[in-house]
Amino acid sequence: MELKAEVTFVFEYDKIVLCEDKRSVLIIGYKTELTEKEYEIVRILIDSKRMMHKREIAKLAEIADSAVAVHIANINKKALPITSRKLLVGNRRGEYSLAENL
Repeated sequence: MELKAEVTFVFEYDKIVLCEDKRSVLIIGYKTELTEKEYEIVRILIDSKRMMHKREIAKLAEIADSAVAVHIANINKKALPITSRKLLVGNRRGEYSLAENL
């Protein structure tokens, strides 16, 4: 009898948990539905652990530069009822990172 091990790749940052094989997101323990590209943007920012310019994010997520701000706004809209604040923060230079101290 052959046993198959279930492998789960998890990315964690503060109170955000991404489960790579199931493409699910937990924010402060609450499951949050994100689109594939929204999920990818959060994963990219968790992985980088720094401010990233929208061009870098767009290249890694394989989306248009102009779509980055739209996806980030949608992510924040979905996170707001859970966290009472933005999950992703940006500046006037078009750089984004994960918010600290959720």
